[in-house]
Amino acid sequence: MRACFLAAICLTFISSPLQSQRAEPYPGLDAYVTRTMKAWKVPGVAIGIVRNDSVIYTKGYGVRSIKSAAPVDDRTLFAIGSNTKSFTAAAIAMLVTEGKMDYDAPVTRYLPWFQLYDPWVTREATIRDVLAHRIGLGRQEALWYGTSLSRDEVLRHVRFLAPSFSFRAHFGYSNLMYIAAGQAAAAAAGTSWDSLIHDRIFVPLGMTGSNTSVRALAGQANVATPHMLGHDTLFTLPYRNVDNVAPAGAINSNVADMTHWLRFQLADGVYDGKRLVGKEPFREDHLPQTIIGGGWNPDAKEQLSLSIAYGFGWAVGDYRRHPYWQHTGGIDGMLSMMALLPEQHLGIVILTNSQSANVTAPIAQWIADRQLGVTPVRDWSEEMHHEMMRGQAREDSMQRAASAKRELHTTPSLPLAAYAGTYGDSAYGDLAVTAQNGHLAMQRGELAAQLTHWHHDVFRAEWAAPTLEPTFVTFVVGPENTVETLTMDLLGDHMVLQRKAPVDH
Repeated sequence: MRACFLAAICLTFISSPLQSQRAEPYPGLDAYVTRTMKAWKVPGVAIGIVRNDSVIYTKGYGVRSIKSAAPVDDRTLFAIGSNTKSFTAAAIAMLVTEGKMDYDAPVTRYLPWFQLYDPWVTREATIRDVLAHRIGLGRQEALWYGTSLSRDEVLRHVRFLAPSFSFRAHFGYSNLMYIAAGQAAAAAAGTSWDSLIHDRIFVPLGMTGSNTSVRALAGQANVATPHMLGHDTLFTLPYRNVDNVAPAGAINSNVADMTHWLRFQLADGVYDGKRLVGKEPFREDHLPQTIIGGGWNPDAKEQLSLSIAYGFGWAVGDYRRHPYWQHTGGIDGMLSMMALLPEQHLGIVILTNSQSANVTAPIAQWIADRQLGVTPVRDWSEEMHHEMMRGQAREDSMQRAASAKRELHTTPSLPLAAYAGTYGDSAYGDLAVTAQNGHLAMQRGELAAQLTHWHHDVFRAEWAAPTLEPTFVTFVVGPENTVETLTMDLLGDHMVLQRKAPVDH
């Protein structure tokens, strides 16, 4: 995503934090957060900090929406994205405690219809495998994003996905497998995943503002609006309904509620003196299950390490030689982060309403450094922002290189009407291409794009959804001078879609 510059009126909205009754726990925190937001052009941030089973800080900064200037506070709801995964993992730990689930039982024990591409992997894949991201799949986000498929329907399409690497060979982040984990838990509990999370976590932890669906936001006033930057302008986005991937990323919450969640995590499953989950099953969430990578770097000026493995719903490792659990979350227009230093009994949650600039990491590391007494004070925001700008420069260079390879003054092999039709495969479903007024358009579920001729039989798709980057669509013309296939990369997935014969009526 490209950075851009806000109008001066937008910057005034983030110039000072909302006043709170709690004093800042680390001198300079408010000034650092405000300066970071201004540098990264983020409209709203909420922060919660717990230490020694006490909430020591909750505060909102900036605005919920640039259109209203309503301030963020500690009760403002944000989408937490993939930080939902720790809730799914904890719910399973509760069911393991009760003997209703087993980490090492096959997924098919709970979902008999569950299938993967390889029948042997289908038989062997366990709850531990899906929670630890070691099933052998890549992201494959196009399977669910922008579709009307239910959770079970998404999972039924997974059997058509060829593996990205060997089963249990290494880490491969998969939202799809967290749908499987959540649906398996729901089946074992005899309820829905949404009810399981509400009844077993939200209620006993007093997370009264939290919910599991964008539909629950209707009619609520204190809700942050998603934002992103594009063409040097900050603009708002609608909330995306992600109910079909809910166990992986659909919870909406606020920092007041999330501090309860951090206390529960740091207390090994105890909340306000009551144990809600067995200590040993819950401890599995924070143990290394799959190696991610990283670790000690002899060439680094500081040995930070950060996360080197994945547990269940948490990345685990160390920060400056102290145990460190963290996870990030991102969904259209919002980013979030949880970071815990368990030896220091410290937990941090940061919620933001912009997906174009990730201020969560520099804020979390600044707070962690203050807790650990690191000197001198390191400006993580400046360093990470500089690296982001370098990354954007590299991206711009790659785009210029791609444009330089474009062959000008070519035409498509066939009249545009010949490219119209329905294309699809078993995994990704159908996609419709239409020809109207001398242009091609494309529709896949909720996602629509206009196609502009690039060269030969390659077109550039500009998606109506601003969260999607433009992509190239290639039509393959066969020996009979008809279009046979359409290929494109969407959300990191390489899709090869066969043209379907028209249905006679």
